[in-house]
Amino acid sequence: MKNSIKALAVLLTLGFAGTAFAQAPAVVGYGTANATVITPISITPGTQLNFGNLIGGTGTVYENKGVMSPAQQNVGGVTPTDQVFHVAGQAGYSFNMSGLTSCTINRVGGGGSRTVTLIYDGSWSAALVGMTTQATAGNDPGGFGQLNPNATLDGNGDYWIQVGGSVSTVGAVAGVYVGTFPATVQYN
Repeated sequence: MKNSIKALAVLLTLGFAGTAFAQAPAVVGYGTANATVITPISITPGTQLNFGNLIGGTGTVYENKGVMSPAQQNVGGVTPTDQVFHVAGQAGYSFNMSGLTSCTINRVGGGGSRTVTLIYDGSWSAALVGMTTQATAGNDPGGFGQLNPNATLDGNGDYWIQVGGSVSTVGAVAGVYVGTFPATVQYN
């Protein structure tokens, strides 16, 4: 009987020990991974900044939204035009643009260069592109404000930027002058 009690005590001890050390069943939790892919931002040049046919030696001329000042500087029937950039991307997203404040145009065939001061204007919709109205500010018909550094793409994912400028004809050698300037955009 003594052995039976010992055996029972050992079994009970093992039974309780087994219960005490038994593990609960595994439970699984799930995390969530999300990603939203947006339309890449792009910038495409349209019409070029063109001052038209200028009379040499007469001073500084300004071009803004197709309007030349002083108007008598442009001869020969060439209509001055702004450089137009079309920015496209995800509708409603904000972006910023960086660009030069001036660029150099060089005479084709050599023999001279001119500095063009660039003036940026961000239009809030495509409807403003080609606008011929102006705000007069001294001799500069520009009245341009600087491009909003946090511009927002419209409901179609579009934004238009116009670039006018000024150039001096004093000391310029007659000829065709050409140059380029970069414009960079990125999402905020």
